[in-house]
Amino acid sequence: MPETGADDRRTCSLILASLLTALLLVGCGNISDARIKPISLAELRPLVQRQTDRPNGDALLLIDSRITERYETGHLPTARNVVLGQIPTGTRGGDPRITRFDEVVVYGQDPSSAPARALTKRLIGQGYGDIRMFFDGFDGWERAGLVVERGPDPEPWDLVP
Repeated sequence: MPETGADDRRTCSLILASLLTALLLVGCGNISDARIKPISLAELRPLVQRQTDRPNGDALLLIDSRITERYETGHLPTARNVVLGQIPTGTRGGDPRITRFDEVVVYGQDPSSAPARALTKRLIGQGYGDIRMFFDGFDGWERAGLVVERGPDPEPWDLVP
């Protein structure tokens, strides 16, 4: 007979997974996957390098959509940790923390990252311009042997700019 604690953890995990799925579906609105513009590793590398060389520059806003714990254990250089719940629904583009950048790229853990896809769709749905998604995600970047930063986001993203 399984332990009660194991059953409780399993039940909590199922509830959490259901809530996350519902949240992701709300975040997608009516934006089709076909509207997501991909960016390749070959295209992203020079953008990251340019932003790394000019940390206060406005060339690239790189958004890591993973949970904070994963972000802190490793993320692409200059990436900001922004999760879906931090981008309000029902608003139109205009947040200066986003609009000031020439390029906005969202990534997750790997090509199947539902949070990255949902966040990309939310930003597209809010009317932000050239939002792209790095489908290879953190795993693809790390597999390519590229530099990874560790630690907390130096400028945590708040709901209100």
